[in-house]
Amino acid sequence: MRLRGEPGSGVLWSKDDVYARVLGPERPGRVRGVGLGFTPSRRSSTNASQFTSTPLLPSRTTQRFSKLENQSSRVTEKLAQVQEQLAQTEARHQEQLAQTEARHQEQLSSIEARHQEQLSSMDARNQQQMAKVMARMNTIFAQISQGSPSLNMS
Repeated sequence: MRLRGEPGSGVLWSKDDVYARVLGPERPGRVRGVGLGFTPSRRSSTNASQFTSTPLLPSRTTQRFSKLENQSSRVTEKLAQVQEQLAQTEARHQEQLAQTEARHQEQLSSIEARHQEQLSSMDARNQQQMAKVMARMNTIFAQISQGSPSLNMS
């Protein structure tokens, strides 16, 4: 079995090696057993070893990668801005909520104070009316106990 290629520079091939027996004859556009990397089209197995190392990224791929990195940076910056705006909006909302709560508490206190005043006023009127009724009843009882025939009910 004779190997083709240069030792130390890549993979050595033979027309009847184990790979050739299992995979069949070499086909154009394929490089067997080399792994990932550049796959030359229409190359013979005799010079396949020169394509075994992964070449540097082509300029177009590098440019595309740079463009994607820039887009990723812009998206990250935009996300940070949106998060900052969200935080500011939430802070404003919390402040407005606190102001509304304070305003409602103030209104509730005012309503309670008015209610208390009304209750006190009603209580004072009831006390006055009760005093009048009691005085009138005392007058009537006094007249009854003296045996007065004429009761003034007005």
